[in-house]
Amino acid sequence: IGQVSLLHKDAAFSEYVLSQRQFFLRCNRELMSPEWIALYFQSPAGQHQLLANTSQVGVPSIARPVSYLRSIRLLIPSPELNRRFASFVGSINDSVMANRKLLMSLSTLRDNLLPRLISGQLRMAEAQTAVEKNFA
Repeated sequence: IGQVSLLHKDAAFSEYVLSQRQFFLRCNRELMSPEWIALYFQSPAGQHQLLANTSQVGVPSIARPVSYLRSIRLLIPSPELNRRFASFVGSINDSVMANRKLLMSLSTLRDNLLPRLISGQLRMAEAQTAVEKNFA
């Protein structure tokens, strides 16, 4: 409860499974950008509003988050400011995703090459060629 994420268009998976304690929020993009609402709910004020609904447990509380979420009041920037904000944050998110993909590729390459280098099955020149081939 209280964990907020924004699924990037280049997310690792095409489908996700949600538990009963999670929900998927889709924004009306004409009124609000997903970047704005995600960052708002990650802020202290947004977290306070999200966590204010956590006192109930059991079956009655399962349907309550949707109605509770609809009751939350927050400031929404103008459509133009929202678009500009989404564009700015979107470019940062794109960079983060590109860096994550690069990190995964480098980690995989390291995990494949390092044991072979240490054991002597692979020489440094061969490893350098493999790296250049993968990242040229």
